[in-house]
Amino acid sequence: MAIVGQQMRHRRGALQEDELMEKEDEIARLRAELQVARGDVASLAPSPAASSQSPASVGNRPMRADDSSRELAEKLVEAVRDIDPNKVKGLSNQAKTFKDKLVADPYNLEFIYKLGLAYAMDNHWEQSCNVLLRGFKRVDEFVDPSDAFDFLLCLAEASQRIRKFRQAAAVLREIAPHEDPERMRSLQAMRCAVCCENGDCESGLKAFSEAIRGRTFDEALATWSSCLSSMRRAGAHELSKAILLELASDDEDKARLSAMEQVIAIRDSLELPPCGGGGRRPPTKARLSMTLRRMLLAAAVAVLVFVLYLLEAKNLERLRLVA
Repeated sequence: MAIVGQQMRHRRGALQEDELMEKEDEIARLRAELQVARGDVASLAPSPAASSQSPASVGNRPMRADDSSRELAEKLVEAVRDIDPNKVKGLSNQAKTFKDKLVADPYNLEFIYKLGLAYAMDNHWEQSCNVLLRGFKRVDEFVDPSDAFDFLLCLAEASQRIRKFRQAAAVLREIAPHEDPERMRSLQAMRCAVCCENGDCESGLKAFSEAIRGRTFDEALATWSSCLSSMRRAGAHELSKAILLELASDDEDKARLSAMEQVIAIRDSLELPPCGGGGRRPPTKARLSMTLRRMLLAAAVAVLVFVLYLLEAKNLERLRLVA
């Protein structure tokens, strides 16, 4: 889960059209790799001949995915890419700037806060945690309650990322309620993951229910995907899935949920221990060959492509019926 990353991306604005097209191109490339490596996967996707006659194309022009399908593609590709996050080598310019400022003024709470956020954005979670801990007991010095809230939420996520789950729970207990509904939903999502990692399944499910209260299915699906790995380890996977299925309005929603679930399962099976973390995973997972990793990633994307094809076929059929 990347609560801080999501908030930062929200502040920067929505992804541009060219970035979305790059993701679609990558899906097509990975799908082609899989078909070369494993002939049996070709049966998952329609053949070129079938595609030319299918409702997913009109004449010689292929149907473009609608907004919801493209958003699903983006989320699933991000879930797969999160296996090996883009960790910045060394220091980013922003991190270096605030590190230098903090060296000159070691007790400046604002510099501690900004450096911790910069480390988090660079996926240097251990450094982020270590820096933010220096200001943990001083958050009441912030004039803006939002700064105190974001500071503690970032520290909680950094602690969770390096598998210091009890520390993350202690940090979450210090966060005061905020008037911003989005911040509170992020807090509940983080609380869900941390409670589940600490073995408190009941509290985790309660926090998850609060996080998706009043949300659309798409919004709830995004929250569920960010908490799913932790809930699965706590044995709350099926219960949380049942909650989400109650929000599904049709078979398309259920298909999207299933696709997200499969991709995250593959991601979790390949995930390596976080840098600086205290958790251990079976050494065989750490020694997976790059070829196998690519094949599994390509398989996940092939499933995604097939699901999107079915959704687009159904959407076009509906348009034809209306016409």
